[in-house]
Amino acid sequence: MTIPSLAADFTPVQVCQKLVDAAKADNYESMKDFTTGMESHHAMKETKDAKAAESVDKMHGNYLEKIKTLTCGAEHIADTRAFVEAEAQGEKRLVPFVKVDGLWKFDTKTYRAFYVAEKKHGAKATTK
Repeated sequence: MTIPSLAADFTPVQVCQKLVDAAKADNYESMKDFTTGMESHHAMKETKDAKAAESVDKMHGNYLEKIKTLTCGAEHIADTRAFVEAEAQGEKRLVPFVKVDGLWKFDTKTYRAFYVAEKKHGAKATTK
């Protein structure tokens, strides 16, 4: 998918909704246009290692399923960084975005930094 020319005018909350819409359409390829940090995942999938490729496919499927139920709420913008308050299955999360070449994109590296620690240490990093 090519990012529409109006994408430069999209706010973080609008990009959040674009991601939800793409997930509901099971269109992972469209989601990549509004996401940063996915290059290593795609490189892993391109390897001849079938197990690694299967793992990446599973991760992408899980990613799509989680986003399908997301409701995007208020946005908080500070220069080239932003957070969108989002809720899925009764749990609130802060979803990070970063402005790259004039476009707001979901920041996967920041998201993982927040929520991987939660899994490892059992601490909830939500806005409940």
